[in-house]
Amino acid sequence: MIRLPDRLRESVSEPQGCVYTETDHLLAAVETTGDSGPADADSSPSQSGSGPDSDTAVTSATKSDGPSGGEPVLVTVGDIVTYHVLEAGVTPDVAVTDGRTEREDVAPRVAARLQEPDSTRVPVESPPAELSRELLVALRDGIRADNSTIIEVDGEEDLAAVPAQLISPPGSSVVYGQPGEGMVHVGVDESTAERARDLLSEFDGDTEAALAVLDSWVRRWVWHRRYQMATVRGLAVTRRPERNGLDARDAFVQCL
Repeated sequence: MIRLPDRLRESVSEPQGCVYTETDHLLAAVETTGDSGPADADSSPSQSGSGPDSDTAVTSATKSDGPSGGEPVLVTVGDIVTYHVLEAGVTPDVAVTDGRTEREDVAPRVAARLQEPDSTRVPVESPPAELSRELLVALRDGIRADNSTIIEVDGEEDLAAVPAQLISPPGSSVVYGQPGEGMVHVGVDESTAERARDLLSEFDGDTEAALAVLDSWVRRWVWHRRYQMATVRGLAVTRRPERNGLDARDAFVQCL
């Protein structure tokens, strides 16, 4: 449906959020983003915690009823990112995988772990450097669904993080892998959604049709968000819950 042009490859390859090397730090930011908004999730440069194999109090992500319900979702893009999140005891609301990492097949233990969640599995085709219509529809429908969803891509899933930022409700988290660096966390708000929409509009191909697949969903949560902001204008409430003694303000590794 749409294809990443060469002129955008460098900008897309840059991390769109904060980069984490420890899964518990990442999940602390995800939790805080869902409670107090993306602006508060990644704000102070230090690192602590025990890594992806440590125990965590979080056992599952909260599935959204969509923008009208206002509940955030967790979307993971990439086999390795999804694997580490599952190993930490969290089931993403939507996971997008393709069975490969850095152009190689994932290890058998990773592939086996990704088969374990009792999630709805949606096979789609999407060639490298492209976003197919069926991938966009699966992503949109997965975010709206009650059950967790794993989208299994025949081709390449890398670009799915961009439309995920556009169509996830405010307060959601989109997590994807940054080769050689770690896991990128993007807290979703109207500014990140606008940035994603602007980027998608620069793709080659039928961008109008691609955005039309997503737009009716986007418009609903944007107007819901504006209504929420109108009702609480002038009231600033910030919650920073601690999980296992780790405040997300201290979980930051690198924010570019």
